Amino acid sequence: PSNGRELWKSDGTDSGTQLVADINQVAPVPPLGSANLDSDPRYLVNVSGTLYFAANDGVAGNELWKSDGTSSGTVLVADVIPGLNGSYPSALTNVNGILYFVAQSPAQGRELWRSNGTSAGTQLVRDIRPGSDSSYPQQLVNANGLLYFVANDGSSGYELWRSDGTSAGTLLLRDIRPGSLSSYISGLRELNGGVIFAANDGASGQELWKSLGQPGFTFLLNDVLPGSAGSDPSAFANYQGRLVFRAQDSAGDIEPYILDTVSTTILKVVRPSAKLYKQGDNLDFRVIFDNIVHVDTTSGTPALALQIGSRTRLATYIAGSGTNILTFRYTVRPDDLDLDGIVIQSPIRLRGGSITGPINQPVPLS
Repeated sequence: PSNGRELWKSDGTDSGTQLVADINQVAPVPPLGSANLDSDPRYLVNVSGTLYFAANDGVAGNELWKSDGTSSGTVLVADVIPGLNGSYPSALTNVNGILYFVAQSPAQGRELWRSNGTSAGTQLVRDIRPGSDSSYPQQLVNANGLLYFVANDGSSGYELWRSDGTSAGTLLLRDIRPGSLSSYISGLRELNGGVIFAANDGASGQELWKSLGQPGFTFLLNDVLPGSAGSDPSAFANYQGRLVFRAQDSAGDIEPYILDTVSTTILKVVRPSAKLYKQGDNLDFRVIFDNIVHVDTTSGTPALALQIGSRTRLATYIAGSGTNILTFRYTVRPDDLDLDGIVIQSPIRLRGGSITGPINQPVPLS
């Protein structure tokens, strides 16, 4: 009671449960009593062994703090809005050792921020709704090293965004309900390296959607209840890589569903543009899957077999593991001649390597 609401820690024993730091030591004005005011720590998250949270020390307002579990190691990270007002950090989220959060500033409104634990390294990621109006980022989720969230840029309504921590890499993934109306995204969560969620595109009702983190790969996953009413899916859970959820059927009953989200297919192969290539030019072929895939080249490098004229050449894998797009490259040789177009021979050749999808399942190679 004498310290107010403050940060504590415990090792699970009575003697090991103790106050970490009395952050707010400002004495209240009577008649509130003699006890110190609360710092009210909230949104606690562990980032690489350091605890981050929002708190109010009574001097800097509600701002971002961190702690190593000791009183001396519990410190203010950044005073985003100098003075008593505070930036009110919320939705603290760890993405591969970088802290993301939502905070208020007078010039940008309530927007997405990031921090590396220093004052200089605490900065606005992007002013999504330019000016003092807020985009109000919400439902922050880490999936495969990208931050997914819902925000309103002022013209598209509340829609799905993602960020790699840079302003240029903070993108609207899709205006699911075109125009200023929102698609009412709910239940955003990670699944097999991407995210799934419920949304309303204005035609199918509230249904099940999926995103792989690129603007062209955010799509309706399953129209459980065809028509404009929507099945209103919710309570998403991951069961061995498969999606379990509840939804409304055509009779109006709420029932459990399980959806195979493990099986992976090749959507298409994107060829280099048709033109004249010379010796030393690189030809990149992109194989696009409907799931995040991983490539292991420890024992060999996968390749695409190409028929160039009368010869078979190999375009070898160079990039894309951890995404849904794998790039294979072939460098033109001096004796290559093909006047009627390169033929891609199926399937992908593993050559000792491996390509796997969710729960380490081998993916189809053709």
